[in-house]
Amino acid sequence: MNYNEFLLNLNFLNFENIQIERLEKTLLSLEVSYEDFLDKYERYEDKISPGIIKMLKNYKYSIADKAYEYCEKKDIKIYFQDDPLYPKYLLNIDDSPKLIYVKGDIAKTWDVGVAIVGARKHSDYGRVVVDSIVDYLSDYNVAIISGMAYGIDAVSHMRAIKNNIKTIGVLGNGVDVVYPLKNKDIYNKILEYGAIVSEYHPGSKAMPYRFPLRNRIISGLSDIVIVAEARKRSGSLITGRIAAEQGKEVFAVPGNINSIYSEGTNKLIADGASILTEINDLSIYLPSKNKSTSILDESNLGNDELKILREIENGTEDINLISINLKEDIATVNSILTILEMKDLVEISGQKVALKVKIL
Repeated sequence: MNYNEFLLNLNFLNFENIQIERLEKTLLSLEVSYEDFLDKYERYEDKISPGIIKMLKNYKYSIADKAYEYCEKKDIKIYFQDDPLYPKYLLNIDDSPKLIYVKGDIAKTWDVGVAIVGARKHSDYGRVVVDSIVDYLSDYNVAIISGMAYGIDAVSHMRAIKNNIKTIGVLGNGVDVVYPLKNKDIYNKILEYGAIVSEYHPGSKAMPYRFPLRNRIISGLSDIVIVAEARKRSGSLITGRIAAEQGKEVFAVPGNINSIYSEGTNKLIADGASILTEINDLSIYLPSKNKSTSILDESNLGNDELKILREIENGTEDINLISINLKEDIATVNSILTILEMKDLVEISGQKVALKVKIL
């Protein structure tokens, strides 16, 4: 059994991602390998919570084999953090998922990921605003990302599908579980136009505490987060807060001060979110007004230039993070980026950089 199979076993035993992280830190501090730990974990009861010990008692080496077999049968892909197809933009967020499950196509073919979230109940104003935003974005190479919940989430996905835009639904349950059940048609359509994603193993039921947790993945997959309508205690406010902490651009749509559906968005604006008064406000964050970008010609580029371009293509848009991930001096990275900007291959805005070409 390798380490990824160990993680898969824990995931199928309903370990939350944060619990796995804590267990990893404990093993590191004890200087114990995961193989040795599994053979004698009860010796460490003073270091590990009783709840974790209880869960580990159900650990079986056969779980991973059965998990792979089930996922293959149901056309569910499993991506661990060391997998080339694991979304690189999730590696840099807090509580980065150890693994994700995917139905459909999550390959990054878009220039900009736009999350649109909001209240499960919404006004006609909210629907019209979302429709207008997605219609406007249809001229760009974007992906629309949301949580497949009732309300604004569902409106966002369906409008993306109507405009033939890639769309990704991030669930708080297994990717083979349709929740809410009334969104089954949306679920099936998303699979045609994009992907269903979750950190929870197939068969996992929707649990209330998991919805706020999945919001970090919605914003993590995105470059821009738009909160269209939200009540004062809406989960969408959590997505907006997490997105801001992740360094994403957060927009909130203002609304009538007497409307309960605008209490949350108006508060986000008061707390510092960008106000979306005109859809054109988004244009500065959208690199190319085309469905597809030009194809990169690598023949006149050096290895260092290509490494940086591929890092950006993998979802790293923060210049400091590019420097850290590539283990290159920040001055060197900035120098190369300046050259790439002169070659019209990237667009730099402050500490953010975006591709202007497609890499094959």
